[in-house]
Amino acid sequence: MSRLLLKYSDFLPHDRPSLRIVPYFKGEPKTKLDCVLDSGADVTCISAAFAKTIYGLDLKKMTNAFLGRIGTMLEVQCICGKKLRGIQMPLMIRVEKYPGEIIFPVLVNWILDVDIQPVIGRKDFFECFDVKFVERKNEFILIGDDEKLKRLETHYPLENIHQLISYLKSR
Repeated sequence: MSRLLLKYSDFLPHDRPSLRIVPYFKGEPKTKLDCVLDSGADVTCISAAFAKTIYGLDLKKMTNAFLGRIGTMLEVQCICGKKLRGIQMPLMIRVEKYPGEIIFPVLVNWILDVDIQPVIGRKDFFECFDVKFVERKNEFILIGDDEKLKRLETHYPLENIHQLISYLKSR
């Protein structure tokens, strides 16, 4: 089990528990995203605008027929009460500064309607990490189950999704 201590001020937004992830596509790092760590969120949510940088696809301009080939279309209810359209598909990530630089998948709701602050939710992430919040110090500790993180890699049909994305990019 590896550990990582992070201060709220380490990444944006500075007043919340946040961390930086490095998304991967076909084994290559694509960018860095500062994400709020939210134990109240069921699933990780990222604005579809970031898919252009990560996958080379503008998900917002794709038809539902194409989107349905690479993921599951869904409607997400925001904590504010709004219903947002999205597509659900996994993303390979690495937590910056986490020991061992382990790359693993998390299920992501790619939000199509609005740009949002990326949020790391419970599905997959909290199943592999224990998180201890130390609110009075504005910090938190990630305690990862490295073996579980490595096993998670085979949980999703990522190769099929990557092939479909490559095919759609070529059209």
